[in-house]
Amino acid sequence: MSVASHIAQRISFGLKGSFAHTATRLAITSVALGVGVLIIAFSILRGFQEKIRDKIYDFDAHVQISGFDLNNSFEGPPITTNSVLYTQGKEIEGIRHINVIAYQKGIIHANEQVYGVVAKGVSIDYDRSTFKQHLREGEFIKFDSASYSKEVIISDRMANQLKLKVGDPLYMYFYIEGKLRPKKMNLKGVYSTGLEEFDERIMLLDIRLIQRLNHWGDTLVGGYEIFLDDYNQEEEMAEVIEKHMDYDTQLMLISDKFHYIFDWLDVLLADNVNVLIGAIIIIVFFNIISTMYILMMERTPMVGLLKSLGATNRLVHQIFIHLGVKILLKGLLIGNFIGLGICGIQSYFKIIPLDPTTYYMSYVPIKWDVVSLIGINLLTILFVFLVLLLPLFIITRIVPVRAIKFD
Repeated sequence: MSVASHIAQRISFGLKGSFAHTATRLAITSVALGVGVLIIAFSILRGFQEKIRDKIYDFDAHVQISGFDLNNSFEGPPITTNSVLYTQGKEIEGIRHINVIAYQKGIIHANEQVYGVVAKGVSIDYDRSTFKQHLREGEFIKFDSASYSKEVIISDRMANQLKLKVGDPLYMYFYIEGKLRPKKMNLKGVYSTGLEEFDERIMLLDIRLIQRLNHWGDTLVGGYEIFLDDYNQEEEMAEVIEKHMDYDTQLMLISDKFHYIFDWLDVLLADNVNVLIGAIIIIVFFNIISTMYILMMERTPMVGLLKSLGATNRLVHQIFIHLGVKILLKGLLIGNFIGLGICGIQSYFKIIPLDPTTYYMSYVPIKWDVVSLIGINLLTILFVFLVLLLPLFIITRIVPVRAIKFD
């Protein structure tokens, strides 16, 4: 054990029952609460980002390919499934899944109620695993090999307004080529994403119905949905996908299609985190500075005695550095325990609920982000060490003769 460490330990032992001891505890509490709050805040905000992104990606994929259309309408020109992208796209590294889709506007009529929807046609190649977690009642559409399925899936909002339950019949009205085309369908399932963009207007049905209504044939569809292995690589993957596209098709990233949601998520994270970090840094800064100042003022005679015996400013500074490190380590340990503990309880038991109509989900989400956790701890260590450099300027000004006479 070094001389500085030994003296720091003796000082720490001698603090018990003093005002400096109370100040030290306050500093430890400040660091612990700062670290704990940052861990909880980052975990919740990252959780919100991930959950909302996942809902959008699950329902609308990461990349959409459609026929070139200057109006960017739902009911754009069809494209063929005989393209290189659709037949060989699954072999491209980074692409997890590709399925066909088609959109058609329509009106649901049931129980003397009407509701305007956008019918999203899907086929047997649709990735049901991503949609399954949003299915609240019933089952997914069962596709008929002989003809199109007459089963549909609507959102819980639509079902409530139309007073429909799983298994009930309903009528769909499509306006095609100037004619109203009615179709009797059956409600197979009810979904809920919590996102108004989907729950208020999207209904799922068999794509072959839309193909038949538009006289497309089996090889023509409205577009492809492409799911990626990593959404963080969507910009790079878009460039790769474009090389395999036909000349009459266009690509759209879902992050661009719903840019207002993604921009809101980025602003939500950036603004809230900056405010939290700023507030916590100010609190920790003043508490650490105050504690170290109290410790030095209370130990001024000791500092003067050490200097009169030949101790250098560096040695005295190391003594207070050891005291500061002890405060830091205790604060980090307690802070991580509090932060990770609360996040763990919420992650597994979901004890804090939310209003899904306001927050898009029914409980506070938690994202386990190791990078953020390490970053919070490293940032705290760096900041506290910078603060601990300040005592050096005070120590160098202490005159041994005056310090020994300090009362």
